[in-house]
Amino acid sequence: MTSYTLHHGDCLDVYAQRLPAMRNAARTHGYALALHGSGERDCDLIAVPWISEASKMSTLIEALRVAADGVIVGAFDGNLADLPPYGDYMQRNPEPKPHGRYAWSIQIGNGRYFDVSVMPRLPDASVDAPQEARW
Repeated sequence: MTSYTLHHGDCLDVYAQRLPAMRNAARTHGYALALHGSGERDCDLIAVPWISEASKMSTLIEALRVAADGVIVGAFDGNLADLPPYGDYMQRNPEPKPHGRYAWSIQIGNGRYFDVSVMPRLPDASVDAPQEARW
């Protein structure tokens, strides 16, 4: 099991306690989960599909929510047309981001939350890789 050393006090200790379970949940669903950002206000994570059979984003996020013992405020039923307008990003779950990425806020109490960005699954690009991706 990986040990996480975070240096911003008690707030990050709370995040560090949940990260191993969240990382295992991501791996179970075919994603790599990486820590991103300073961790001062929230804990930023990025999930990247790692295998061709990676789960849908919504399935991954539910597994991460359970692993974090958190809640998602303002979650929607899966119809992107039903998303609320831009505004409070912690209430707009998921929040559309550049390059097809979506972000969810998983609340864990006392103002602490995981800001999880998930990259989309794409068709196998190895056959049609752009010139810049070829060796």
